[in-house]
Amino acid sequence: MAVEVAQRQRECEEDLVRAEPALVAAQAALNTLNKANLTELKSFSSPPLAVTNVTAAALVLLSPQGCDVHSFIDATNNLFLIWK
Repeated sequence: MAVEVAQRQRECEEDLVRAEPALVAAQAALNTLNKANLTELKSFSSPPLAVTNVTAAALVLLSPQGCDVHSFIDATNNLFLIWK
């Protein structure tokens, strides 16, 4: 059992090392948003699903509570309500 746990831990750490640069890049990209970007986003009457997903992810990343799956789902659902 300990061997399996250690192997799983190594796998998770490797996944984290691969994912962390993308997270840092996403957070840096959020710092480039401006009022014009948000105005354009609000102009969509029914945005493509990819836009909704990216917007929900941005809301979660900017959230003071942090990031978790439930926050992403809640943000996505709220965006669907706003845009409908």
